[in-house]
Amino acid sequence: MRGRGGTFSLFGALLGSLWSGALLYAQAQSIGPFPLPPELEPTVQFWVQVFTQYSGQQALIVDAEAPHRVLRIVVVEGVDPMDEATQRAVRSALEAQVAQVQAALDDLDRRGAEAAEQSPQHRWLWQVYAPERASRPFVFREVRDRLRIQWGHKEKFRQALQRMYRFLPHIRAVLTAEGLPPEIAYLPLIESGYHPYAASFAGARGLWQLMPATARKMGLTLDSWVDQRLDPLYATVAAARYLKQAYAEFGNWPLAITSYNHGLEGIRRAVRELGTTDYVRVWREYRGPLFGFASRNFYPEFLAAVLIAGTPDRYFPDFRPDGVWEFATYVVPQEMALRDLPERLGVSLTAFIQHNPQFLLPAYFRNVRVAAGTAVRIPLQDSADTVVHIVRPGETLAAIARLYRVRVDTLREWNPALGAGDRLRPGMPLRVPSAEATPASAP
Repeated sequence: MRGRGGTFSLFGALLGSLWSGALLYAQAQSIGPFPLPPELEPTVQFWVQVFTQYSGQQALIVDAEAPHRVLRIVVVEGVDPMDEATQRAVRSALEAQVAQVQAALDDLDRRGAEAAEQSPQHRWLWQVYAPERASRPFVFREVRDRLRIQWGHKEKFRQALQRMYRFLPHIRAVLTAEGLPPEIAYLPLIESGYHPYAASFAGARGLWQLMPATARKMGLTLDSWVDQRLDPLYATVAAARYLKQAYAEFGNWPLAITSYNHGLEGIRRAVRELGTTDYVRVWREYRGPLFGFASRNFYPEFLAAVLIAGTPDRYFPDFRPDGVWEFATYVVPQEMALRDLPERLGVSLTAFIQHNPQFLLPAYFRNVRVAAGTAVRIPLQDSADTVVHIVRPGETLAAIARLYRVRVDTLREWNPALGAGDRLRPGMPLRVPSAEATPASAP
């Protein structure tokens, strides 16, 4: 098939398979502090497969009520994501594939076993759903109306895992300080793909995809100049506070984590309607108008992410994580203009922006004032040409020069903010040319 941007191929409808029951995690009853009820095992396994086995070129036609029932797999290649005509053609082709599955379901609903041998698709659907027909006579009609297309995420999830390791030690430290399980650090894998600048159409932003009202309620600053949702660590504090509140209210992690997608009031409504905080009953029985596929699958997706992130080499044998984000923290001693900070700290403007994403670009254009006591981050490696040394108590410029085997005059040249007398303060950053920055020994 051809669009203006090129061609794509749609490979013939391959029949999927029901979950076999052979879980990769030996049918554990919990994953850390997070319960894994037997009823959820097929759905969790489905999401493990979506994240690690099915590629972004594979579209799965599934039963939205039981997504582990993959009714058809369609492979699409050569799609140009920037070409609207190709995208329309792909959507049309996939709709035709869904229509074929629906037609088979209609046929089975009308003719029953008589139609079961008409095609491999008919035979497969009869095998899957006929046992339920005795208790649910209209099961084929029900499935027809709830088909869903789910794309594979293998490549995207792998990239998210790689990005995760850049932030993971810092985020775990925040979660530990807040008294939360360290596995909560895997939640952004399914929220933002661990992308700090992720944004949704609904208005959620950042690594933790916080909505503005929730972020403000949890203590973050959002205004014309600052959006702390974009800062991975500020956002982690807010997300941790939310989850602590949700856990305290519902008394279990499945509902607390589901509320992260569906909202506190949404889960309260489900609990009131069913008269229980039993997650399995909510998952199985609740049919609130906004409790759709995303909310119902949020906790199973999280469990799948925890399984994969716990042993990434098992799922991606040549996995190579990103390096850890390394920085020092500097507390602004007095009010000053934002654009003066990088020069004072001896780092490039680009590096400062990258390490302090809470400051929005208009703040730099207006050169807003930064209040005394504001904490900012300093990259320990500014660029290929510069590293940053944080002055320790009692250090002198001469001692630092000896440490890095550079001349004192070189340090003065790279750090004009020193001023007369080489005044050093503990915590002060000093730029050192990296071509010469080879510490002789620990100070």
